[in-house]
Amino acid sequence: MIKQHTALQIPAFLFGLLAAGILMISGCKAKQYPQTAELTYNSNPVAGVIAVTALGYGKNIEDANKDAFRTAFENILFQGVPGFEPLELPMVSQADGAESNRSFFDRFFEEGTYLRFVSRQEEAVEIGKVEGSRNIIVSKSMNINYRALKKHLQQQGAVRKFGY
Repeated sequence: MIKQHTALQIPAFLFGLLAAGILMISGCKAKQYPQTAELTYNSNPVAGVIAVTALGYGKNIEDANKDAFRTAFENILFQGVPGFEPLELPMVSQADGAESNRSFFDRFFEEGTYLRFVSRQEEAVEIGKVEGSRNIIVSKSMNINYRALKKHLQQQGAVRKFGY
């Protein structure tokens, strides 16, 4: 005799199958890395390149997008990126004088020079609003060629070459 499924049995079966699938997928989830200053290290897709996701704030998507870039580069330059050994320490040390090169770094951001080191980027995604404000928050994923960035900083005299 063939057993007939009632309307309640089939959705319960599908729900169980869906739940099992979600548990299996979440078990295969990529390693989570520490998050700092609203920047998350995602991966190292090729030598000299780091994939990150940064948060940005602004009155509109364009301003928030620029702020996300600034967040990513300020972390790499001045704070370091936990979870990624080549950049755990900041590129610009106190000895290099982040303050003494302030005008260089101001121009670096104002003129958009940082964009030369972005090898891939995704559209900024609005993830919310700042509480009590009209400003929005975006999440932006990008790949940054940190090897070329370091070479540029050395050529411009913003950081010392390693070993000198």
